[in-house]
Amino acid sequence: KVELHDIPKEVNYPQPETTSASTAAHWPITRYTQGTNGLSYQQLVIDLPTLSEEQLNLLPIYTLCLGELGAGDKDYLAMQTWQARVTGGVGASYSISCKKEDPNQLNARIILGSRALNHNHEAMSELIQFTLEQAKFTEGSRIKELIAQKRTAMEQRITGNGHALAMSAASSGLAPTAKIHHELNGLNGIIKTKQLADAITNDPTALESLQSALETLHAQLLKAPRRLCVISDPEYSETAEQEIIQQWQSHSEATDSGSFKAFEFPFSRNPQRSVWLTNTQVNFCAKSYPCVPYNHPDSPVLSVLASYLRNGYLHRTIREQGGAYGGGAGYANVAGLFRFYSYRDPRFIETLNDFDHSIQWLLNQPQEPQALEQAILSVISTVDKPGSPAGEARESYHLGLNGIDDTFRRNFRAKIVDVTLDDLQRVAQQYLANATEVSIAVVSQSSTWDALKGQIDLSATTV
Repeated sequence: KVELHDIPKEVNYPQPETTSASTAAHWPITRYTQGTNGLSYQQLVIDLPTLSEEQLNLLPIYTLCLGELGAGDKDYLAMQTWQARVTGGVGASYSISCKKEDPNQLNARIILGSRALNHNHEAMSELIQFTLEQAKFTEGSRIKELIAQKRTAMEQRITGNGHALAMSAASSGLAPTAKIHHELNGLNGIIKTKQLADAITNDPTALESLQSALETLHAQLLKAPRRLCVISDPEYSETAEQEIIQQWQSHSEATDSGSFKAFEFPFSRNPQRSVWLTNTQVNFCAKSYPCVPYNHPDSPVLSVLASYLRNGYLHRTIREQGGAYGGGAGYANVAGLFRFYSYRDPRFIETLNDFDHSIQWLLNQPQEPQALEQAILSVISTVDKPGSPAGEARESYHLGLNGIDDTFRRNFRAKIVDVTLDDLQRVAQQYLANATEVSIAVVSQSSTWDALKGQIDLSATTV
């Protein structure tokens, strides 16, 4: 069998070949040389400025639209044709994460990226630049179509990914990133998307206001600091970097880093106790506890604790005995949160009690060293899970932007292997059994809630 001594002592992470800067704007350009089988990957990363609440709520819509609308003198169909001709598509996303030493300090960025065959790399650079600088938000019917598609996809997520939505809701009062995720892409985000879709369908002025707000947000982002990442195979890596520099030397918008004010999100801790009512025949239960930041010595222990409770107690009681499709625990290390969850669960209050019982089981029942070994191996298998060469480079790049360098990753990994049963019981007592700010969220249906609302103190919201 696989044992702890089988875990490799060393692990290698992709290293950037060089970091240079565009002579036009002095943007950092980071290059990775990987075995990409003739493909080149490019990401333009834009720092998010401080946004109003309305602008923050627009981020999912903005990133949805940026690569899907027309630009310059081209409509969205012409842009889609251009994308298909030279790339695998142009996509935009946003990333808001905590700093490893403090969950209340945030890094926030917009990412515009694509991939192409090496011989199309220069054309991809031109396409990304054109998409960013010439973006227009005048195609109202296309925007309505995209939002309608997003609404459908988000509604379908409730029954397919309800445990993640419940954990996000339970965590929203404990950490700023969890709050933002809940408001933008969680249960509150679903409600807001439905309201927006209805508003722009029924009121032409609402659509005009949305288009104007998107244009204003875009204008702010054009002036924000940027950086670029390129990933190519060894034969093309240096050429790809030079093509990027040449392309962006002629950029039309100059960034204004001197007056730039980095993204901030005022947050105060407010534990939640909520049930979210929707069209589902099963329940998704979650419980969240505030713990410690990523760089705390107990962070690796909490990672192993989640696996230990899942394998040793929660799987048996919630899935095998309780009849749920799944159940477990997880430690969100960057946000500093420990979370329990159940997936497609016929039970409600009983499962919430089982979360508590798992802590008492660990503290009061004899524990087996073999179970600890299995938990450590499970966590290491996740940490060491291989990805594609380009995917591993992207991961290293973005972790590095958040201050999580290779040395930190190696040290964290090494500490996982050293976790003991005493460590698990100590952190379970300190952060879970003694917790005073515990949040609960359950996704359920109205009939279930009507039968239970007298037995538990939760506030109800209809999704």
